[in-house]
Amino acid sequence: MYQNCLKFCIKGNCTNDGYRFSPKSSIQQDFWCKLIGWTCSDECRYICMWNTVEKFQAQHGYVPKFHGKWPFTRMLGMQEPASAIASMLNLATNAYMYGRIRSEFTVRKVPIVLFWHGFALVCMNAWMWSTIFHTRDTDFTEFMDYACALSMVMGLFIAVIVRWVEMLYYAVPQQEEVRSSSTRITATVLRDARAASVLRENRLRPQHESQHIVWSGGLYNMAVLVLLPLSGW
Repeated sequence: MYQNCLKFCIKGNCTNDGYRFSPKSSIQQDFWCKLIGWTCSDECRYICMWNTVEKFQAQHGYVPKFHGKWPFTRMLGMQEPASAIASMLNLATNAYMYGRIRSEFTVRKVPIVLFWHGFALVCMNAWMWSTIFHTRDTDFTEFMDYACALSMVMGLFIAVIVRWVEMLYYAVPQQEEVRSSSTRITATVLRDARAASVLRENRLRPQHESQHIVWSGGLYNMAVLVLLPLSGW
């Protein structure tokens, strides 16, 4: 069904190469499709695809795939509008954050930021080709989308290693600083503890001495009271 429709459409509307429309073509191409570069054979595939979808839904109740892909409704010439817009937003987000990195972190102050410049460019290149592919699906744009997506995945893997090494590098001075600060804190605590112990001893010493004097005086008085009658006084 689809192949027959495609054969008759190309024969009746396209030139022999299938790229240009014939003078007697009945297909009216809009401005956006012309701008993006939809050829005559591409227009025939799109028209025959939806004609086949309507017949399949009416006869079989499901939507078939075409060339291994699900059918999408075009918008402003974009073949997969939702995916194309999402890729544009990802590209814009990466470009915005890359601008902030360039303005806030210089290579002279933070040498490792040079890697993140390269990583940001790899990601922006991948999202750019993703936008192009979802806007206009060809063999070349499909290859570039997959290849650049793979480069971004590999870049993420390398970024994890770089980030891990970076954290280890900056963690060593912090650990030394923590050790020195903890040593200072321990010395301060010990000094305060010694001072408190001395103060407590100084406070308790007069009380102990006074208690010793009281007990000595009491024993002396008791001895006098007992011995005086015995001595004849």
